Amino acid sequence: MRKKIYHLIIICAGILAQHSTHAQCIATASINVAIENCTGIKEADHINLHISPNPSSDWITINGQCKSNNKELYIEIRNTLGQVIHQQPAAINGAAFSEQLFIQNYQAGVYWIVLRNAANNDMRAYPFVKR
Repeated sequence: MRKKIYHLIIICAGILAQHSTHAQCIATASINVAIENCTGIKEADHINLHISPNPSSDWITINGQCKSNNKELYIEIRNTLGQVIHQQPAAINGAAFSEQLFIQNYQAGVYWIVLRNAANNDMRAYPFVKR
């Protein structure tokens, strides 16, 4: 039995997946990724976040701390395609926030918690695993 080797290469214009075997047979497929209103990518350096438990099958709790005076923070859950599948405002108490998110109905896989500052659209992404 031949062992299969998989490679995933992420490029700016999309995703290129390559499949090969030891016999050097190669097949490729690509997916186009649309980026809207993007003039650059920058991460917010003013938000700290902890996700627990990670991985989880039912609920996740996110605890965060804002270093700046951020009153318009949104919590998004995105799938691996970048699609927003859940969005809600964060209930900020002083500089801290804590939210419980129900994930039981999601399919198993990797998702992203994205914290987005509505005032300037800065965002930061954190992965979690749904079992």
